[in-house]
Amino acid sequence: MIKQIRGEECLTLRPLWEKVFFEDSREFTDYYFKEKAVRNHAFIILPEEEAGEARAADINNENAAAMLHLSPYDMEIRTGNTFTRLEINYIVGVATDEKYRHRGYMGMLLKASIDYMYKKKQPFTFLMPASPKIYEPYQFVYIYNKKKYRVKTEIPQSPNPKAAMADLNGQKKITKLKKQEIPQLLDYVNFHLHKDYDVFTHRDAAYYNTLVKELKVQNGAVYLISEQESQEADKRIIGYFLYTREGGEEDIQEAAFGSDAFGKESGFLEEAGDKPIIMARIVDVQAMLSLLRMKPGHGEDSRNLILLTIAITDPMIMENNGIWHCRIGCKESLVQKRTEMDGAPLCSTTIDKLTSWIFGYKTPEECFIFTQGEIKDEILCQLESLKLFSNVFINEIV
Repeated sequence: MIKQIRGEECLTLRPLWEKVFFEDSREFTDYYFKEKAVRNHAFIILPEEEAGEARAADINNENAAAMLHLSPYDMEIRTGNTFTRLEINYIVGVATDEKYRHRGYMGMLLKASIDYMYKKKQPFTFLMPASPKIYEPYQFVYIYNKKKYRVKTEIPQSPNPKAAMADLNGQKKITKLKKQEIPQLLDYVNFHLHKDYDVFTHRDAAYYNTLVKELKVQNGAVYLISEQESQEADKRIIGYFLYTREGGEEDIQEAAFGSDAFGKESGFLEEAGDKPIIMARIVDVQAMLSLLRMKPGHGEDSRNLILLTIAITDPMIMENNGIWHCRIGCKESLVQKRTEMDGAPLCSTTIDKLTSWIFGYKTPEECFIFTQGEIKDEILCQLESLKLFSNVFINEIV
């Protein structure tokens, strides 16, 4: 049986967490259950009694056969010239006790959790997969490649948990974030994220206070990169990064600089390509498409609209199946479900391909079938006139 639990009741799932995620340090597990799990919503499957159902009521959450946690985040999503803040659930802690595996429990929990999010009209959900092949059958696709950096450990100033300050060149310095510097970091981060990205987790003082605790149990910290033109001038933040060191391996969990070339210029961090890390799935088609807007420069006249009729197939959420008519303008969008009686769709797609397209991960040609080939170029022109959520910045671990 599938059971929903929330808040402090999620703390009872620690035995299964420790059994499956045995590689996590005790310190990290303590952090997760103190700071994260207590705010979560979870779905669990309790084992069936071999001797029948007589003792089913005696089975506790501690004996769960499988679990899935939903960690809620406030996400900032660019809608035209402004941002919409929505609660979006991050799927974490998906685990099955070894003796109950290969029974389809994970698929059951994913279905139950996605149904729950659909009822809350959440546009999408996301996760960081151990392997993409686990989640592809449930229509999850990659939407975000994280830029990777290597710490040049041969440089004596390389950051570590004990380092307080490191000189870079001239007036630039690296320092560990102090609590009183969080407001200044927020000013920098929020300007940077709102300027360069379309989807990211909302940052406030509570976010960074929690993050500092998370990094500490990973032997890391938030490091500021700043410059000061003179002793009389105020220190100015020009970048930051999140550093961890576990099992002898260093990692830059997140980094942002005023200049993309700063890492190279500093001689401190070295760019090392990128890696796909976040998968997502559209949960509510209507809620997701309603966030779309026309690109700037296509006119502010309310009569200037993009009209699209898309047939969508979703094997998991039946309510998403059908023909969707979209009237998309610069300031708002109206999305309604139609029937074939209202006219044939201009194009068709599946829920996973729609997710790939709407987050700018794949092109329209890769994601849509154009049912009216003679006007394919016209439809493509309309699709390319939409502002997608192409620039994603999601680096959370749990």
